[in-house]
Amino acid sequence: MRSVTRTLRALERRLKELNILEDHYGQPTLHLMANRLQLQTRHLATELFKGRTQSRYQDRLFVEKELAKSGLKAISAFLKKPENRAHQYNRQVIYSLIVQYRNRIASVKDLSQHKSQQYEREVQRLRAIAFAAERTAIHDLAEQGYLTPRMAQKLNQGVNFTENAAELTEG
Repeated sequence: MRSVTRTLRALERRLKELNILEDHYGQPTLHLMANRLQLQTRHLATELFKGRTQSRYQDRLFVEKELAKSGLKAISAFLKKPENRAHQYNRQVIYSLIVQYRNRIASVKDLSQHKSQQYEREVQRLRAIAFAAERTAIHDLAEQGYLTPRMAQKLNQGVNFTENAAELTEG
């Protein structure tokens, strides 16, 4: 229920921003730029505390993206109605709004892609550590006499094969 209330408040703020944009012929005001900065700061803060709030962060990105898509659809539907076609709306304000929604969608996609690239780098790093640990364990067991040199060689070949297979599936 809190998220619905928050979303309604955000939509009301957005409506106020649109009215301000219309009054200023599509030029963003200091207040609008401050709101954008606040949104970027919120994203940065969430990034810093991602370990605790990763799923909430992904949910927020998804909601932001869907809200922007819905906004674009609503604008399109509104402008397609016959009674609204006759009215002469300020095209610059409409265009500015469409660009803002598209930019929001693009920025959310960029944030999501950045997350997945970060995740892939971390997986690669952990995989390299795991293979090194396997090789070290094989070496230690061979030196302690628990493995014959032939068995250690076969195990190392298996690790190499697994590592090569993992690299081939990534690339």
